[in-house]
Amino acid sequence: MIAFDKYRILHRFARVLETPRARAINESMRKLELHVLAPAILRRALLPWKTSVEFHFRHSVREAGEFNFLLSDVDFDLVLLRDFSTEESSHLNEALASVRKKFRFIGEAEVFSADEFRRLKSIETANGDVYSFLRWIRKLRWMEAVITSEREAYHRFKAERSNDITRKKIARHLGREANEDLSKSLGAWLDERFPASPALRLSRPVWIDYLGYWVAVEGTRDVASPILILTPEQVGALIALVPDIFHESTETTELAKALRAQDSRLLEAWHQMASIEELRQRAWGRTQTELPRDFATWVATLEGWRRSINP
Repeated sequence: MIAFDKYRILHRFARVLETPRARAINESMRKLELHVLAPAILRRALLPWKTSVEFHFRHSVREAGEFNFLLSDVDFDLVLLRDFSTEESSHLNEALASVRKKFRFIGEAEVFSADEFRRLKSIETANGDVYSFLRWIRKLRWMEAVITSEREAYHRFKAERSNDITRKKIARHLGREANEDLSKSLGAWLDERFPASPALRLSRPVWIDYLGYWVAVEGTRDVASPILILTPEQVGALIALVPDIFHESTETTELAKALRAQDSRLLEAWHQMASIEELRQRAWGRTQTELPRDFATWVATLEGWRRSINP
């Protein structure tokens, strides 16, 4: 009997669909999934809560030209329009898990209250570009981890494709080359977004857990990997922007606080970053059966920072 290897078959056809000739097929499927299939599937699965929830699609399914229907997932935000009991929330999660199991193209859901979603959209409109750009940098590391650890060629190809798309987004945003060194791209963005930031002259590389990179200034000894080499001003801006719960040491946290005290642009952007992160983390946690041990502390800390400015 011939063994059926679904991932090998998916990998083969997914590569075929990456050719220019397949662009029209992918675009047709993207529109079909966005406007017909995914809404119909979710409405049916969420029928018991139909007047109490709404969903908003995000990421690749909304981006013409980047969709491959054998690789791209349909991610969405689910908004709760009323208060839910613990039992109702549990049943809702079971329904979402069942949908994802039956329809593999239905991707990750994040669950928000109506007030949270309103605040999220308001913050993203005001300062979401900082969060979005740094999320691209984070995503590159997430996908690199998949590439190095995954045995299935299909999943490696999916991660490699994701990174290629992310690098193109960074390049388009900056008007630069897609194959440019990541340190130069990030540095150019920091110079453009936060010019003349306070300088931070590091004597050694500093680990930024939020991004998954070491950060150092040019000429630093004992260079680690993976690493971003930036100017002292760029390093200062980057460390000040990252929510402090992701710094590895109290020393780095205190440096970040001092930098934000010197530059109100960094303070406000950091506050917006922490606010978006809190809302997204809380929404992500509602769909998980197991959470990191320190998850509740993270969310409570982020909420405190959100309330610390413009409560």
